[in-house]
Amino acid sequence: YSTGGGASGAFEPARRVVDHRDGAKVEREDGAGVTVPKGALTDDLEITVDRGDENQDREQNTAKRREMRIAPASDEVQYGPEGTNFNTAVTLTLPYDANLVAAQGIREDELKVYYWNTTLKDWQAMASVVDKQNKTVSAQTTHFSGYQVQGPGAGIGVAAAIDEFSLRDGYAFPNPSRNGSLVTI
Repeated sequence: YSTGGGASGAFEPARRVVDHRDGAKVEREDGAGVTVPKGALTDDLEITVDRGDENQDREQNTAKRREMRIAPASDEVQYGPEGTNFNTAVTLTLPYDANLVAAQGIREDELKVYYWNTTLKDWQAMASVVDKQNKTVSAQTTHFSGYQVQGPGAGIGVAAAIDEFSLRDGYAFPNPSRNGSLVTI
């Protein structure tokens, strides 16, 4: 999913070698970043903050989004090297597009960081903190992969309306069937 280059598509990837003894923050111009605390790494490591691959598992993650009734509020951010595991949690920060949030009827308070679990083929919500002033959402993790800000939105009203609709009365003219009783002809 792309927000049209507004949120993160126009920014250069951030990369920095993080000293395992001191930790550091690696951040792109748009505010997407990761804060690595002291002791989170066993060795020094070059960490990257880049755009996610929009085409990886695209059909599956779009279908799962619909099933879960969530909508994207940002581009996907890929933290790397993918698969990196940390000794202690690092803090991810992802910017979100306020216009996209409003257009999809998502409440800012309900935004969360999600990651696409490639093994389970499922979006996994993470405990998240929304910073409305800076238009970012933060979450802690002990591993790197692709992450995206999402929230309850797209299609919820439509799905709720469909759930409310059910067959209550049927008519076989001229013999009515009311309250689920059988039709007699």
